[in-house]
Amino acid sequence: MTAETLTYKGKLYTGTLFELSPTGDTLALHPYRQGRLHGLAQQWYGSGQRREQRRYAAGREEGLAEGWWPDGRPHFRRSFRAGQYEGLVAEWYANGQPERRGSYVAGQEAGRQQLWLPDGTLRANYEARNGRQYGFIGAKHCATDRLL
Repeated sequence: MTAETLTYKGKLYTGTLFELSPTGDTLALHPYRQGRLHGLAQQWYGSGQRREQRRYAAGREEGLAEGWWPDGRPHFRRSFRAGQYEGLVAEWYANGQPERRGSYVAGQEAGRQQLWLPDGTLRANYEARNGRQYGFIGAKHCATDRLL
């Protein structure tokens, strides 16, 4: 969800927006204050298993955001300050293997960053400093064996 405003009958909405499944089960709760997301937003899979939870302050993500795969394994953990990544960001594939781990300051990569392929093979391992990346980035160079 974004920092857009929600109105109801022409006024900024304060309350909780519910999303229900066709069977009436709660799939999502999104709290609003003065038209902006504010508080703990939560989502569930149709099975009742938690899907994700994020905290908002005046429409921006704030604090820890967590997500889970349908089997309950972690999908992501991200920290935010004023809507930008701040601190640790970690993501996992559905098979449980790590996908990404890195640190951020004010929305920018800072420090060690690592990315993996689904089989656990390291794809990138680098240090981010002052907007530059140092180390194994894992970029592929494309070339053809003939000119057209």
